Amino acid sequence: AGTLQKLKNENGDYIWRDSLKEGAPDMLLGRPVYCLESMPDIGAGKAPLAVGDFSRGYFIVDHVTGIRTRPDNITEPGFYKVHTDKYLGGGVVDSNAIKILEMKAG
Repeated sequence: AGTLQKLKNENGDYIWRDSLKEGAPDMLLGRPVYCLESMPDIGAGKAPLAVGDFSRGYFIVDHVTGIRTRPDNITEPGFYKVHTDKYLGGGVVDSNAIKILEMKAG
């Protein structure tokens, strides 16, 4: 994100706009930007940027096992806790809707 925040268009305007509203995303070329710490830094052979319409290109589904709950009335006597797990799956359904920037070596 740091590198993109420094880029300017032909008029000298920054193409990255920081959000001025709490809870609203920053904007890149008029599109919302979400940063993930799990994405790699820019470097040879890395893919640090994914761009696209993720609502069209990526689909999240509930796993067939659904939601699993485990009661716990042992770890804190006098309290009844419930641990819940939800299993999800997902994947790209339209590769034309999402593009990945891959950095070349050297």
